[in-house]
Amino acid sequence: MATYQYYAYSSTALTYNATTHTFTLRADFDPARDRIIVTINDDDRTFNGDSQADELGSDANQTATVTQMDGTVIATGRVYDEEYSALRDPNGQIVEIDRIEIGGNNLGYFSTSPLVPGFHYSLVGTYNVSETDNSALTYDQIQSAPCFARGTYIATKRGEVRIEHLEVGDRVVTLDSGYQPVLWIGQFSLRDLPQDDMPGQVEFAVGSLGRDLPNRPLTVTATHRMLIAGADVALHFGEHEALAAAGHLGSGRGSGGTGAQRFYHLLLPRHELILANGVWTESLFAAGRVVDGLPLPIRSRVRALAGTGHEVPARLCLKRWEVQLLGRSGPARARLAA
Repeated sequence: MATYQYYAYSSTALTYNATTHTFTLRADFDPARDRIIVTINDDDRTFNGDSQADELGSDANQTATVTQMDGTVIATGRVYDEEYSALRDPNGQIVEIDRIEIGGNNLGYFSTSPLVPGFHYSLVGTYNVSETDNSALTYDQIQSAPCFARGTYIATKRGEVRIEHLEVGDRVVTLDSGYQPVLWIGQFSLRDLPQDDMPGQVEFAVGSLGRDLPNRPLTVTATHRMLIAGADVALHFGEHEALAAAGHLGSGRGSGGTGAQRFYHLLLPRHELILANGVWTESLFAAGRVVDGLPLPIRSRVRALAGTGHEVPARLCLKRWEVQLLGRSGPARARLAA
């Protein structure tokens, strides 16, 4: 039985306007007041709904303790995903929120991407969670902090540089914004994390993502998102490119890791697509829960550096079941704009 712990939005942090059909995260959002801590015990990696046991939960082994940020217990018991809603942000990107319930009581919301205080998110649709149609949320979708392993080569203005040799101020190549400066570099090893919080790692062999892609073996955490492109992406999602977690792609070899491997975060002024071992992949998206696990002084520093540049992700971020729809799509070519 594994234990998963997350911050979630409280039930009062989000409001729904039935006239405009929009969800809004309160403009005066206070992380200390408007978040809850959800600690889930489960024997699988899927946050199941209640389609087979209404208001009770389909998975009898999926239990939780939900507390306020000060540790005050709000509810305990069999937990489930009541429903999920697809929302469209002001830039047209889709974000999904999942309603957390115990015994029919709405406790709060998980989201697949951090929400921005004061933004109005248009409701696209609300759907029931079913274990039979792959609509259930996986735990690695709730939290996503992109990390590169030591030895990864990052394309910069001065050529390819090993990530552990990068310095703040170095200008890295981005797909959308030319050369952008590194604002902050973080690092950790898997053994720094509690056993149940380890995200795992994915190893991509040379050529496993296409011809000469990556151009060197590439290791990232399983939640690290890679840029994919293809006709299937456009057909299913109306976008030419999208981001998919490495752990959801079939081209890599998953591994729990030894714990000794060091991983690095790269913060840029915006969420960007950068070249790592010849493959387009994401930089750190420093919004919402992504940096909540950092020590307070570092968390405050990262958010101050990020400013307003991290309100939306660089591309549409796909869920596991959405990636499974893409039979022939592959990584976007490592091309540079003239």
